[in-house]
Parts: sequence; C-alpha cells; structure tokens
Amino acid sequence: MPYIWHGNPYSIAGTYTDTLINTSGGCDTAAVLNLSINPLLTSTTNAQVCTNQLPYIWNGNPYSLGGTYVDTLLSTTGGCDTVATLNLVISALIADTTNAVVCANQLPYIWHGNPYSIAGTYTDTLINTSGGCDTAAVLNLTINPLLTSTTNAQVCTNQLPYIWNGNPYSLGGTYVDTLLSTTGGCDTVATLNLVISALIADTTYAAVCANQLPYIWHGNPYSIAGTYTDTLFNTSGGCDTAAVLNLTINPLLTSTTNAQVCTNQLPYIWNGNPYSLTYVDTLLSTTGGCDTVATLNLVVTSLLTDTTNAEVCANQLPYLWHGNPYSIAGTYTDTLINTSGGCDTAAVLNLTINPLLTSTTNAQVCTNQLPYIWNGNPYSLGGTYVDTLLSTTGGCDTVATLNLVISALIADTTNAVVCANQLPYIWHGNPYSIAGTYTDTLINTSGGCDTAAVLNLTINPLLTSTTNAQVCTNQLPYIWNGNPYSLGGTYVDTLLSTTGGCDTVATLNLIMPVC
Repeated sequence: MPYIWHGNPYSIAGTYTDTLINTSGGCDTAAVLNLSINPLLTSTTNAQVCTNQLPYIWNGNPYSLGGTYVDTLLSTTGGCDTVATLNLVISALIADTTNAVVCANQLPYIWHGNPYSIAGTYTDTLINTSGGCDTAAVLNLTINPLLTSTTNAQVCTNQLPYIWNGNPYSLGGTYVDTLLSTTGGCDTVATLNLVISALIADTTYAAVCANQLPYIWHGNPYSIAGTYTDTLFNTSGGCDTAAVLNLTINPLLTSTTNAQVCTNQLPYIWNGNPYSLTYVDTLLSTTGGCDTVATLNLVVTSLLTDTTNAEVCANQLPYLWHGNPYSIAGTYTDTLINTSGGCDTAAVLNLTINPLLTSTTNAQVCTNQLPYIWNGNPYSLGGTYVDTLLSTTGGCDTVATLNLVISALIADTTNAVVCANQLPYIWHGNPYSIAGTYTDTLINTSGGCDTAAVLNLTINPLLTSTTNAQVCTNQLPYIWNGNPYSLGGTYVDTLLSTTGGCDTVATLNLIMPVC
C-alpha cells in the first residue's frame, strides 16, 4: 500500500474509475479499478538471547539491542506479504570475577582449565550447559615474586658438614633451596654461598728423655712415643689448627750401687743425699744428653736388739738402766756401741711403774668410842692420817689413808615437871621419885652415835582442900564432890585438875551430932 493505478496511489478497497487519454488519436479508455485489499499475514517472534549471542539474526537482519521490530516479508507464492514482529529481549551474561594473588613458584595459575603465567586481566565465556546464559568470567591475576634470602657462609673443614635449612653440605659452592612459608605468604628462595677453608697445619717434632715425661703438648700429657693429632681452636675467628706431634722418647742411662750398712749408720749418703732405704735417683746430665737413672740397692742390717721389761713400784724410783736413772714409765732406747766391729745393739727399756697400793679408811666414830685404833695406832682427834704399810707378799707397799671423823654424842634433855601423885616418873624405863638432874646414855641401835640424855625432874606437891562438915542425920546423905556420905568420919578424895595443874587432895571431916 498504497496501490498505484495509472500513476495514482490507492490505499482503500473500492471501485475506482479513470479515463485514460489516448495519445495516438484513438478513443480514450474508460478504465475501472475494482480494488480489493487483503490484509497482510502476521508473524510474531518472541526471542530472548544472551549478549554473547548477538547480533540476533531475524529475517536475515542482525539485531543487537533489545526491543520490538516489525518487518514485511514479501510473499514468494503470490499471496500477501507477511507483517513479521520481533520482540527481542537481550539477557546479560552472568558475571564471575576471580581475583587471584599467587606466588611465582605457583605458576602457571590454572583458571577454567587454562594456564596463566603473566599477571593481568583475562576474560572467558563459560558455556551454560543447562540452557541459561553463559558466564562472562574475569580473572584479575596478581603474581607476587618469591622472597629471597642469601646466606654467605665461610666454614673450616672441621666444621663440616655445614647444616643449612636442615640439610648437610660438605662441598663449597652455591646452593638454592625453596623454603615453604609457614605463615601463608610466598615461599622463600634461599641461596647459600658456601666457602670451605682448610685447617691451618702445625707439626711439632719432639725428642725427650724418659724422665721428662709426661710431655705436655697443648695442655695434654703424653708418655708414649708416637704421632698424635689435636685440633687447636682459633679464638680470633679464623680456622682451627690441625696440630701434629711426632714424639720420640729416649731412655735414661743407668747406674747401680750396692751398699750394706747398719741402721745406726743411717742415713747413708749417696750422690750427696741421705738415704735409709733402697732408692732410685736421677742424675742430671751435664753434657746435654739424657739423665742417668742411678739405683741404690741399700741393705740395712738391723742393730742387735736387747729389750728390758722392768716393772717397779713407785717407791723404788729412780730405776737405773745402763747407768741412767728413769722415774717416768715409758719406752726408752739406747744404743750400745759394739767394740768388735759388728752392728751396735739397740737396747729398749719398757719401764712400767706400778703405783703403791692404796687403802682408804673412812671412819666416823662417836666421842665415847675414842681412842680409834687404826693399824695398831690410837687416834683421838678427827683428821686425815697417812701411813705406809710394807708389803708382806713381795708386791708394792700400800699407802693407807685414814679419814677420821669424830661425831659428838647426840644430846637429849628432858625437863619434866610432875605432880607428886604422878610418881614415880618413868624415864628411859627407870623410875624416879625424887626431884633432881639425872643422866643416861642411850645406845643407838641403827649405827649412829649414842645419845647423852639428861633429865631435869621437878616434883610439884598436890593441892590440898579440907572440908569440915557437921550435919544432922535428917540431912543425910551429905553430898561432897558429887558423892553421898551418910556416916560421920574423915574422907579423902583426889580431884583431877581441869586447868592442867596438879590435882587437889580433898579431905572431908564429917561430923553428925545428935540433933
């Protein structure tokens, strides 16, 4: 549309007429147009595509933007064209970004099956196998270099193997090792530059004599010939020294002297020195060679022995032995010179001094036992007396000591005051009825001194009381001192004292007249 008929456009169905002028002189033509308009066919396409599927091809045309598009498709069959509509929806790809930081020794970095060894940004489309949009994947790759560590080591051969990162190294050179990070960071590329220095060599040749042993070398003693090695530590930081000792030992010269002497000729002088036993001496060389080991075989002949065992009493001192006096117990020696050319005599005195026997008498006597007789002698005064009692059996005499203590008799005085009616007064079993002073000795039955007893006896007369009573018979009985009396007469009664004094002799003269 519009429909062009004789040069004119028509867009509405209907009948149209037109006169067509004849340009050749003939009659014009009355032209009629019966116009029928058939509607176009319609076709709608709803398409949803992902951005990576663009451009979207529709009816041979590319489309890269979402929207609604209309197109007329010419009929190839003579019919009406088709009005085609495209509703195009474009879906963005799914975005996936990977930020990767890796260390150089972790390369190549594998991402979606592909290796990457250079830092940068990489893209990839991940095909969706489930019908959805693909994924637009982005890789931001950062590559961190490994850490580096360099060790420059110079060691001596006796320090080998050199331990580096737990591994032993015995040859000089450059070694590289990768040390795994224990903190999550990059590993470390460690480099070892190892220089090995040989030990310093030092050789000592020593020739010594046997008596110079032990030979001291670097502070250590050596007594056997041979070759010895030692390592001398360097205190200044350099390498140690490998020291070698070649030790030669020369034997000493020998000289022997056989000598026999008596003990009292000792000390024996040999090579200027005094000796009492077999001895070995070293004589220093005066010519620069080794010394001489001189041996003295010294035979010492004992002196003749003479032993005197003497036992004497103290009062026999001094004891004379070989013309000398001795007063103290002990062992004494003397040398008796031999006048015949042999060895002298070694005389020994074992002197034992026996003390005198001792006898001590401790005597305590009472004065009434004096004199005290001791060893046949009388003693009447207290004190200490010493006497020597000659032995009758051949042993030592006895030094006798008397410690005499004289005890006075025990004094016991009794002052007795009694009433006449208490006589006789009994004192130590004896009766006394007359006032006065009496003495008696009371023998001690328990071993002590007797008692000198004194009695001072005083006799007090009884008190007297006389009652003269005259009563009539009708007054009987007569009560006197609590007792009844019914007959006239004289009555005597003793009234006990209630005050501690003597009793009273009471007399009642009772008269009963005829009343």
